[in-house]
Amino acid sequence: TQTVTATPSHTPSITATPTATPTWSSTITATPSPTVTRTFTPTVTATFSPTVTVTATFSPTSTFSPTVTHTRTATPTRTFTSTPTPTHTPGHPIETLPDLLLELENAEIFTSIAVAELDGDPGVELVYGTDRTGNDDTGAGVHAINLDGSPVAGLWPVILNTDVRSSPAVADLDRDGLDEVVVGTYAKPTIRIFDHDGTLLGTSTSTLDIISSPAIGDLDGDLNLEIVIGSSDGKIHVVKADGSDFGPSWPLTLPRRSPRLLARNDVDSSPALGDLNGDGRPDIVVLSDEGVIYAYDHLGQPLPGFPFIAPADTFATPISSAVNFASPVLADVDGDGILDVIVAMSNARVYGLRGDGTMLPGFPIVLPPGAAPDLPALPGDDILSTPALGDVDGDGRLEMAVAFYSGADNASRLYVYDLPGKADGESMEWPTFHQNTLRTGFFAGPPTGDANRDGVVDGQDLIQLLKTWKRYNSMPGYNPVLDFNYDFHIDARDIPPLLQLMR
Repeated sequence: TQTVTATPSHTPSITATPTATPTWSSTITATPSPTVTRTFTPTVTATFSPTVTVTATFSPTSTFSPTVTHTRTATPTRTFTSTPTPTHTPGHPIETLPDLLLELENAEIFTSIAVAELDGDPGVELVYGTDRTGNDDTGAGVHAINLDGSPVAGLWPVILNTDVRSSPAVADLDRDGLDEVVVGTYAKPTIRIFDHDGTLLGTSTSTLDIISSPAIGDLDGDLNLEIVIGSSDGKIHVVKADGSDFGPSWPLTLPRRSPRLLARNDVDSSPALGDLNGDGRPDIVVLSDEGVIYAYDHLGQPLPGFPFIAPADTFATPISSAVNFASPVLADVDGDGILDVIVAMSNARVYGLRGDGTMLPGFPIVLPPGAAPDLPALPGDDILSTPALGDVDGDGRLEMAVAFYSGADNASRLYVYDLPGKADGESMEWPTFHQNTLRTGFFAGPPTGDANRDGVVDGQDLIQLLKTWKRYNSMPGYNPVLDFNYDFHIDARDIPPLLQLMR
């Protein structure tokens, strides 16, 4: 019996000649039966008769404990068994018994919950959409509640009697110090903009329903915020705070791949905003159901190198329905000072693209135990959730977390990969779904100190920033508007750069 134990720094990736399946054991009969125990580190070479060489490489951090048992016979047969055994971070998992804030009858919640400031009190509010139970849309709509579960004052909840699967985005569109709420809906008008009290401020519509979640940012540098969202008719919509179209280029119909994979090129994924081309203005990145990554500037012009089209033969067949729900994330992954794009797709691959559309080294990543890199995804394999970027191990560098569903064993797995880029606010413009952990969908850009966006940094901005800090201190969460030193912490170290901006 031979036992091989290794503690590598990466997730196992195993190649063998002759080709071996991802699990192996070999049985070789001998008399007498010797017993040998050995310990190896990440690279293991084993020689058999006939000669077989196995080289194991590992990425990222995990504990890897394969067991090899063999009994010698004239013609050995073998399979290879590899079982990663991850260890929990100290203090995790955490068992919780959360308080029940609200219980809804005949309703489901598909959306994320956005943390907002709707009423000016010291606490924050929670905003989310509801969906039907069964085929009855009655009562579905947009809810805003206080931290005790009570409805926020005003017209909340706003009952629309149509599905709201689009996660709300929140931002101060009208500069009154309170957030507005933007959602996409199934029924027309499919884009709806609500004031902080639930009053409808504006609408826009698409031919088909909207599942995509809106992003909010100042696209053209005029200090006014625009709203970006995808629709199931294969378009990107950009509208102003009142719902009117943002210029003649919008809405924009996305060009199709050829040959087509699906009947429609839905944009069920949600857009990300970030400055890919270095012109100081946020660009728009979206993923379509056909596995195409698009990037446009605020004028609707495609960025050089885009769109990126994932190879059709990497998707499991047949493809008959919407497939790509994960959304892009944006950060300087390779540390070259230029923003990159990370996108996970339903072909069980994670793509990493530079701002010019070329592939980053080490990408695409095929998540195990999926198909080989040159083969279609296995039936049932999928990545439905958006990857997240952050500093997991405290080394100041990026890590990427991505969840994968394996159709082979009906199991979900979470993988974390090391990346070389710095983990700071300046390098991570859209590092997670809806930009931040408050799920606001708001791209604030570099902190300027101009909280009310009137073009002047003055005492009114300081007062508003202090109010924002006090509110979010009641429910800790990262707010990029307050992170003046880009360190992903809101603390006293943000005061000196703020005061410098106010000089």
